[in-house]
Amino acid sequence: MTLTPENQTLLNEAIRIGYKLLPDRHRSFPRPVWQSQIPADLSVLDRHNLGTIYSGLPGIILFLIELYRHTQDAAWLQAAGEYIDLVKEYSNRDFKDSDSFAFYTGRMGMAYAMLKMSEMTLDLEYLEQALRIAKPCAIFLENSKGSEDLINGTSGTLLGLLHLYAASKEAWLLDRIQQYVSHLLKQANHGRTGLYWQRRPYHIKGLCGFSHGAAGLGFVFLELGHYFQNPALSRVAEQAFLYETQFFNPLQKNWLDLRKIRESADYGKLEQAYLNRDQTPFVEGVDTNVWCHGAAGIGLSRLRAYQLLDDKLYLDEAKAAISKVQETLSDPSEHLALSTLCHGLHGLAEIFLEGYTVLGESKYLAMAEAVALKVIEAPENKRHIAHHEEVKTDNSLFNGIAGAGYFYLRVLDPVNTPSILIPSLKTGSILDATAREIMADHFSVATVNRHILGTIFDRTICQSSKLYPNKLHQYLSDIPINRKVNLKEVFINFIHSLPQAENERSHNLLHNVFELELKKAKLDDSIPSLAWLHVQELHFAESARILLTMESDVLKNQELCLAPHIVLLSTCLDDNFPREAELPQDYVLLQARSSQIVEEYLSPFAYKVLQTFSRKMTVGDALENIVSIIAPESPILKTNIKALIIDQIKSLTKAGYLVKPLPQMVKVKAHVCN
Repeated sequence: MTLTPENQTLLNEAIRIGYKLLPDRHRSFPRPVWQSQIPADLSVLDRHNLGTIYSGLPGIILFLIELYRHTQDAAWLQAAGEYIDLVKEYSNRDFKDSDSFAFYTGRMGMAYAMLKMSEMTLDLEYLEQALRIAKPCAIFLENSKGSEDLINGTSGTLLGLLHLYAASKEAWLLDRIQQYVSHLLKQANHGRTGLYWQRRPYHIKGLCGFSHGAAGLGFVFLELGHYFQNPALSRVAEQAFLYETQFFNPLQKNWLDLRKIRESADYGKLEQAYLNRDQTPFVEGVDTNVWCHGAAGIGLSRLRAYQLLDDKLYLDEAKAAISKVQETLSDPSEHLALSTLCHGLHGLAEIFLEGYTVLGESKYLAMAEAVALKVIEAPENKRHIAHHEEVKTDNSLFNGIAGAGYFYLRVLDPVNTPSILIPSLKTGSILDATAREIMADHFSVATVNRHILGTIFDRTICQSSKLYPNKLHQYLSDIPINRKVNLKEVFINFIHSLPQAENERSHNLLHNVFELELKKAKLDDSIPSLAWLHVQELHFAESARILLTMESDVLKNQELCLAPHIVLLSTCLDDNFPREAELPQDYVLLQARSSQIVEEYLSPFAYKVLQTFSRKMTVGDALENIVSIIAPESPILKTNIKALIIDQIKSLTKAGYLVKPLPQMVKVKAHVCN
């Protein structure tokens, strides 16, 4: 094929980068020699994180494989093979139970590189090695530390498993896929609308975005639904995309970056704002636009959604993302001087390549080519700037020159050069009918709805299944989970629509558990910012520490009140009593915290103490108030009761339920949701 001068420039630059990445033994023939930072000593691989696609040998291997595909020069494939041998040795020798199986930053990346080598060479030994590396991945469900995102977490592992299953059809992989899907469904969180994963105390809310947020998980469920021809899994993806819509700013044409505390300096600024009672910095999202956060990555998920679901809504969002990327490139900020895949120019321009592939519009390919040529035309010392200042040359795929070379090859042939930034399954991947049926049985629409709604309404579903089994099953089977449906809202309407059951006691129990879980959901929705709660919790803990060191006489003069974001309930939740018996009351405290919604069952005594502090008062006044209600018959009993009340107040203060009254808020900004 005859190349245009521009394409020849791109290929030459990719080859030049390839030379930099050749192992030393390949440098004996007359070719240009550049210093390589690939360590000759295998023992430093772990220290340098070189077992990952993101920053290590698997990423470089993927580039060399594609360079061979474009040039048919066997030296590139031979170099990839030598690096594969290092990865193989590394994977065999250094496996630990605590290892990550993340796709981009863990062992699944090694398996993916092996898979791609197998596809290129038709050597099944590489595929066998990939399967061997991936097989212990079930342990990652236990040690992922709550990381579910695409770049570092379990959803990326699931994506890798799907690629391996499509290539091998190994039965154990299907079992692992089912385990990971079930895990992710159970870990889903409900936003005001839609689903997100990873509740973190240093964010405003669950993140938007491709590498760390809802878009990346949505993409994985899109691939699952498409491959297994399972609409229920595709609709989970739509719920992830629905979550992100509330954070789309039409003026900025971007989905807001909801990260707040990324380093100690950020915490210092937010702490000062908290002390000033200024909530504004805690709820304002940032207009970030790179592959990992913002429109550049989110737009990739919407292009894939449009391609697979044929919904114009996703096309509109994809075009908004493309427009945002064009604006960003026309006025690049300082950090975009980096020509990297993760958070630089090449990662931004990936959406043009996908736009060309999905929409077939040549203007998008021209846009990507313009970005590539602009980088190449820069002086060599400014062409591929390393992510870290202390590193003169970064050879990695996501932050270095291997990624630049990979991008140039993508521009040359975006249709046949697979994207590493959105690793979709090949069109036409063959699925056997048995696997489709197995996945349909495990993840029917009813089952998926049950999993998702069960994360907030588990007891309501259990109780309603006893009273209305047919109605509930029909409802769970019929309710759509697409982008246009707020699952939480329609389920609430369904429960409200149920008729009075013949067994009044059981019906009342259903009402009570539903009201409890509904209050928890509403309490969660009321949180202005997880980061705000996190800073507040740290201050409350320090205040409690001081209060608990006080003598009782000093403590009596201190004002306390019920902590913010607390709901107290007196209800009945237990039906395990004889029919004729009067059901006992349950006293429940709900509290919104940065990590979760706390649900704690209280003694009647603790409940009364907390009720007393529903308005602020001194400990001494509360003491007299409670004692007057109990009305002890003797001075000794009164003294003992006062001691018990003081102990209870201290216990509730230590738990974070009673706090010093807060000053009035001086600045409160509406939550970032539209």
